[in-house]
Formats: sequence, C-alpha cells, structure tokens
Amino acid sequence: MADDKLDDQREKFKAALEAKQNRGQQGGQIRGAAGNSGKDSSKGAPGKREHRRKSG
Repeated sequence: MADDKLDDQREKFKAALEAKQNRGQQGGQIRGAAGNSGKDSSKGAPGKREHRRKSG
C-alpha cells in the first residue's frame, strides 16, 4: 500500500520534471531565434551582475 503511493508520487514528479525540461528547451529556441537579431553578441547577457569585493 505504501509502495503504491510512493510509486505513484514518483511518476508524478518524473512527469513534472520532464514537462519542465521540455518547456525550457522550447523557450530557449524561441528566444534564441528572435532575441539575437540586431543585438551585439559580444556583450554579456543583459541584467547579469558583476560582483566585486570592496577594497579598503
């Protein structure tokens, strides 16, 4: 009985993880095709912060 519940829960988590991974792959392809046109690719990603330690 507890084994059945555990297996069912594992299947739900596995399905959710696969859906999440597939969603990430599709979103990257769409953004990559439309997002890079006309932008300078030599610059870093917008919004990426560079953390520096204070000196002094």
